[in-house]
Amino acid sequence: WADIPAQAVNGLLFLLKLKPKQAFKQRMFGFLRRIDDVDAVVTRTVEASAFALAGAVCSRRRDEAMAICDDLFALRTEPVMILGALSSVFLDIYRVKLGEASGLRTERLAEELGYGRAAFKLRNAAANGRRMSKDAAFQALEVLRQADLALKSTAADGRVVIERTLVRLMKVAAGEDE
Repeated sequence: WADIPAQAVNGLLFLLKLKPKQAFKQRMFGFLRRIDDVDAVVTRTVEASAFALAGAVCSRRRDEAMAICDDLFALRTEPVMILGALSSVFLDIYRVKLGEASGLRTERLAEELGYGRAAFKLRNAAANGRRMSKDAAFQALEVLRQADLALKSTAADGRVVIERTLVRLMKVAAGEDE
């Protein structure tokens, strides 16, 4: 870690949300030396970005969604990881919609599905999908399934697939026929 520029360390610390003294102690004791630790940070960043991306998509904020997408690709995030994280968020939106149709509140649904400390994911999904119908949430999952198929079975450019998927998801969120 001694060879890493301070600016890069500060950027990593920002992602980790660590205070400088904590970071110094961790640096001194080598808690962040392993590649697995860096992978865990990147994964959390992709997941957090997926929540923000889903929020932008569901609210049809195209410029914000594309900016988040640009950031993820600048971090060299694999398109499959982006799609997986985004799919997870939309699956949670669909779960919330099914729960609502059954008369379950989000907190009870999280308990029933065993979300435990990750119940915030369903609360975020409820907020992101509040303007979507159950059918639109299902349709969004179909758009994501098609994108997954395109990424994994064709030579299509991953970035193009992700960007087209975002546009299609915004149309679904707006209630436009897909």
